[in-house]
Amino acid sequence: MCLTKLVTTQRANAPEVIVVSLLPQTSSHFERTLTHSKIRHEVVGVRSTVDLPRAIAFIARLIRAEKPDCLQGWLYYGDLIATLGLLVSGRRRSTRLCWGIRCSELDVDQYNRQLKYAISACTKLSRFPDAIIANSFAGRAAHERLGYQSDKLAVIHNGIDVDLFRPLPAKQTSCGFDLKLSQSKPLVGIAGRVDPQKDYSTFLRIVDQLPDVNFIAAGKDTTTLPRRGNLRAVGICEDMPRYLASLDLFICTSAFGEGFPNVIAEAMACGTPVVTTNVGDAAVIVSDNGRVCEVGDARALSDNINDLLNEVEGERQRRSAKAREHIVGNFSLDRMIQAFDRLYHNGITSASPGSSSQVTA
Repeated sequence: MCLTKLVTTQRANAPEVIVVSLLPQTSSHFERTLTHSKIRHEVVGVRSTVDLPRAIAFIARLIRAEKPDCLQGWLYYGDLIATLGLLVSGRRRSTRLCWGIRCSELDVDQYNRQLKYAISACTKLSRFPDAIIANSFAGRAAHERLGYQSDKLAVIHNGIDVDLFRPLPAKQTSCGFDLKLSQSKPLVGIAGRVDPQKDYSTFLRIVDQLPDVNFIAAGKDTTTLPRRGNLRAVGICEDMPRYLASLDLFICTSAFGEGFPNVIAEAMACGTPVVTTNVGDAAVIVSDNGRVCEVGDARALSDNINDLLNEVEGERQRRSAKAREHIVGNFSLDRMIQAFDRLYHNGITSASPGSSSQVTA
């Protein structure tokens, strides 16, 4: 999402961009957006590690042909193949290389071993990029511990489109799904694919502990979750701004690996209160505008959900307004884009946890 926003947002002196997708074409929302914006989009079609040499050769040929000023990797495999492709191209001295880190501490044992090898290879190659950009302070610290070149690490927090994610009038706040749930009960939502990182087991314990609250789960494979009388799982949601604005409260139960959990900031931009686990930069995003609990603590999460749902109307309105103000002031899309543009023009300076966008002119 952030990569798509970065390359498609109209602005003065925007760079000419070619986006290379390693995976096969899927006709996803992001690919459709690139096409609609007339961004050149090349698809390599990697299906397994056997295809990696072909991907490296593809990138090398593209670099020789286009002679880019800068090559930006995105995620571990993107960083790895961008680096190897650039080295093979023979244009390392002419093209600047940036890496993109989008997570913090992953539990690699939860995933296939190829990911572990890719992270290890990136650690060894981290002397090559000119800049390594994490989307969170937690991600930067985690990769310093892995052995990444610390003098090249900086932070640019993700940017939220605050014109798209905004509070809606009460008459427009139906989430768009036929939930068949009692409208007299508050509605608490979660969003994310079913994955060990998202810790849906803790979420289900919360659902069981709060029978007087209705819950909705949106995201890939959520329809496979065990059924509960007060839970509706709706699968992939195509209209996240409407979904988040319709909730009485949003919850994030992630257990590990998050860098900058977009959906927390998106919910806050919609004026929706948030209760979250302390993962990645969640506490930085929420600040004092919601509640942050320890990972896996279903009881603390449930208690804090109850507290916020029971706030008096005036206090709730103040919290909602302050939450949106915090996102607009610190994590807007414009701030992210300006930081990346400064990076591409001027490189990085030292980064500290004092502000949201840490790449400066």
